[in-house]
Amino acid sequence: VQRLKNGESVYKLHSGDNSLLAKATAKKIKSLLELTVELVDHIAQEIKTVGFWRDSQCRLDLENWVYRTVRRSNAIPSDSRQEVALQVVDLAKNRHHYLVR
Repeated sequence: VQRLKNGESVYKLHSGDNSLLAKATAKKIKSLLELTVELVDHIAQEIKTVGFWRDSQCRLDLENWVYRTVRRSNAIPSDSRQEVALQVVDLAKNRHHYLVR
């Protein structure tokens, strides 16, 4: 997760602000970046299966995994988690080619 630590440092350098708000924002950005990396890595592995998108149970399992991961992270407000999970899986389907390279 070195990239994330560097990203956070770059953010702090650019913000030039060591206030509590800037630190909280940097922490939130780091949390979202870590969540994104975890989601993309897992999704890329899952969708490599031949015929993944034709199997409705595979898609449902992935949606559930994404929802649980987002919920566990506390990075997304609780009233948005289900919608985020569905959108992430839809995006993965639309970007399948880029994810399985």
